[in-house]
Amino acid sequence: MKLVVLVLDSYTPNSIRNSAIQKQTWVQDFEDSCDVLFYKAGKENKKLGQDLILDCSDTYSAMGVKTIKAFEWVNSNLDYDYIFRTNTSSYVDFRNLMKYLSKISKEETHYSGYIGKFDGIDYVSGSGIILSKLAIKSILKLKNQLDESVVEDVAIGKLLKLNKILPKEGKRKDIESHKDIRNIHTDEYHIRCRLDPFGYSRNLEKYLINYFYMTFNSKNLFLEIIFSNAMKIDKAFLKFKKFFKFKLFTKI
Repeated sequence: MKLVVLVLDSYTPNSIRNSAIQKQTWVQDFEDSCDVLFYKAGKENKKLGQDLILDCSDTYSAMGVKTIKAFEWVNSNLDYDYIFRTNTSSYVDFRNLMKYLSKISKEETHYSGYIGKFDGIDYVSGSGIILSKLAIKSILKLKNQLDESVVEDVAIGKLLKLNKILPKEGKRKDIESHKDIRNIHTDEYHIRCRLDPFGYSRNLEKYLINYFYMTFNSKNLFLEIIFSNAMKIDKAFLKFKKFFKFKLFTKI
């Protein structure tokens, strides 16, 4: 099974911080068997180590075009059976992902991940999209029909639906609370570590990614307790900070 992992990257502080810890942790487990590329915008197409620079805009609205260009580069330059498209706030487990790919390849599944729905379109959430070579070629064939008015992952789902390629539910664990880090199943291949929607600081994400790297294969209760309490303290601090600012503002 030949896999390419594409990590959607950018020049924001959060992406820079998270991609650095990803390269030091879970990416190393992929290096001997798979290509892992962090793709971001630039002025020309070039590969610099694990960074894939693409001639496109880095704006949010251009994310779909950037991803299409990454697919084009991989399709032209690398041998692959599947692409796993993820982002800089994810932890990915090599062994579990390869087991899952082996399973779905036998089932001839071409498009898999955490499924959402938008305007009648079933699509795989952009934090972890599994696409077969057939699915990638279908997307590239229809790239001129990319809908840039919707979010990138929805636009990909729309293109695939045109070729009657529909998503199959995959696995994804979201970390929404400090309690979730104690409820990780050993067969997870993708853990989403984006914390700000749940009241935590994004500064914690790099530590969370590192935490999973250290503990995923050998459960460590001591580390669980430390990190769980650190998350609780962080959330309480942010709540206090927000409350203090509100009180200060109302007195002015």
